[in-house]
Amino acid sequence: MEWSKTKTMFILVFLILDLFLATQLFNKYSKSQIDVIQNTSDEDRLKADEITYDPLPQDKISSQYIKAKSKIFSNKDIKKLGKNQSALLTKDGTDITSYFNKPILISGQIDEKSMDKVMKDNNILFSDQYSFWKYDKNMKKVTYFQTYQGKRIFQNINGQITFYLNDKNEIVSYEQTLLNLNIDDELKKKDVLAPLKLIDTLHNKGLLKRKSHIKEPELGYYTRVQSPELQLLVPTWHFTVVNDEKTENFFVNAFEGEVFDLNNNSKVDSNSDSNNNETLPKNPDLNGNLKTKQTEPGDF
Repeated sequence: MEWSKTKTMFILVFLILDLFLATQLFNKYSKSQIDVIQNTSDEDRLKADEITYDPLPQDKISSQYIKAKSKIFSNKDIKKLGKNQSALLTKDGTDITSYFNKPILISGQIDEKSMDKVMKDNNILFSDQYSFWKYDKNMKKVTYFQTYQGKRIFQNINGQITFYLNDKNEIVSYEQTLLNLNIDDELKKKDVLAPLKLIDTLHNKGLLKRKSHIKEPELGYYTRVQSPELQLLVPTWHFTVVNDEKTENFFVNAFEGEVFDLNNNSKVDSNSDSNNNETLPKNPDLNGNLKTKQTEPGDF
């Protein structure tokens, strides 16, 4: 009788021990599977939709916020322009509109090389602080973005040059703004998010179409906070996405992973009313927009 009870107890103990060991083994296996999923899920999800991308940076990259304030141009600045220009400033001196007395004809293709030559030959102010962005054939304009330490400041109307062309593809005028930039010492450098993680973010938000190809990403800056007195620019990844010969641009906060709306400088999942992508006049002319410019602080 005693042996029967003892035998039953041993059986129960072994069953409990077996159950415990099985639970431990299952938990260990589950954890290893989760680790595998976490390590490969981004790439697997992209592969499932046949989304490809150029080689991505593998090393950690550090960056930080920068502060920006509109430069006030002066009459001295205006006098440095080439003799072929008639220029006026806005009332607050932050925007130059200049008209070429003799339109500039570009022989050959309108691209970065030919436009850089125009910048140099015509004494465009602070030309070394800008980088070619694009030529819009339909709108007949060429856009340059301001740079900071070789990195573009994306889509900021307070730091760019826009050249306007006529129907003969001659450059007739341009508008220029410039930001004074400095590092915010209170905000230290930190690592930016890996591009692959942010590509997965774009995919999860439904912004990447099936069979899209993503060109090599570019790290620059985008306006995070904007006020009349000061702007705060955040490190931002720029992704160029090609699908069926159509090209789209996406800008993603490199610290927080938010996707900025190209049309209004806000996050795609926010209700921000800020507008930093204001449309500039198509073709400023001496009989129109130049008359709205003030004669102070500098003019001709």
